[in-house]
Amino acid sequence: MADEDNSRRAPTNDDADADDSAKAYLESTVTRVLHDALVALNDARPSAPVKFLVDYLTERADAVDGEIAAKRGGSGNAASPANGDA
Repeated sequence: MADEDNSRRAPTNDDADADDSAKAYLESTVTRVLHDALVALNDARPSAPVKFLVDYLTERADAVDGEIAAKRGGSGNAASPANGDA
């Protein structure tokens, strides 16, 4: 019951800041490549759409991560969910 009460609370400035931060992060990192992936998926309409997306993103990961790192002045070593960084 307590969880229901928390879900009904009014948004705070902290919530707005977190939303803005998340939006800025996603827009500066993955929005473009995800959009491109979805356009390619729609064009190809493969029988295995998830595999298509995985392959599409995997093929472009190093280049996209390198672009992101260059914009941030970093080394390009990205955190990965596979090694527990996510």
